[in-house]
Amino acid sequence: MSQNTKAIKFYENNELDKAWEIFKQEIRTNRGVQSLNNFAWMLYREEENTQAAIPLLKEVIASTPSSHFPYNLLGEIYITIADWDSAIPILIKAIELEPTLEAYNNLGVAYYHNDEKSKALQCFFHASKPSEYTMYSYVKCLADLERYEEAESILDTFSDKEGDFVGAVDLADLYAEINAHHKANFWFEKGWASYWKEPNWVSRYTYCLVQTGEREKARRVLDNLIKDKQIELQESYEEECDETWTEEDKKEDMEEIQMHIKLYEQMLEQAINGIKEPMEYAPQVEKACYLFGCERHGHPEYND
Repeated sequence: MSQNTKAIKFYENNELDKAWEIFKQEIRTNRGVQSLNNFAWMLYREEENTQAAIPLLKEVIASTPSSHFPYNLLGEIYITIADWDSAIPILIKAIELEPTLEAYNNLGVAYYHNDEKSKALQCFFHASKPSEYTMYSYVKCLADLERYEEAESILDTFSDKEGDFVGAVDLADLYAEINAHHKANFWFEKGWASYWKEPNWVSRYTYCLVQTGEREKARRVLDNLIKDKQIELQESYEEECDETWTEEDKKEDMEEIQMHIKLYEQMLEQAINGIKEPMEYAPQVEKACYLFGCERHGHPEYND
């Protein structure tokens, strides 16, 4: 059994200190693609030390490895620290070596943040699966590019029967983005009971109701929310403080509830005046295992 295999077995058994020592020793005695990559993985995933992991992966990539693992891993790290310009060429190389869904998605994330929506669109298309978030990101790019008919036709294929379904209110929000107001209302209503009420999407639901001529329904929805928030405010006021719920915590909670009440009180008039709040959206990084020799994921060791 190789030292790398021993380290991974300790890692799988959650004996991180033992795994850590072996990975460090491998760096000292056998500094190569596998040892550097796997130690960088530990630094990043277990220690959240991206600044220490990056130079190790740069050293690996300088040796032009034949595996996409170090490229995918470094690209993922750059995405997590919002270094889009550094992520792009690394992920392009990763895709040249092995076109994985994770690399395509993360490249799409980098392009999206760099405002290269057409390139992001193509990447999300290659990464997409039915009814889940990468397909959602693909449709968001279509919406940003004002390709509304294409966007709507794909949104119509989303199903809440799929295991990775993006979510009812999220789907409604994207229908609202392309001005498909009736369909947006259907999904807002479907997700109403199961979602935490956030002012941003509630305001967009209110806007869609007004656009479909349902002002009175919008008024009832907001009145009920305001009543609920007033009860919540009273409960927060009456809650006793202790070491886990301080006076400062209570003050912040009450201020947030009061802010929400004020926003709900203004929403109907804003919707009638044609004001639609911008959609809150951020493409998500996709992560995967990039450990050489990981038996659980069927990864062979790297042959230097």
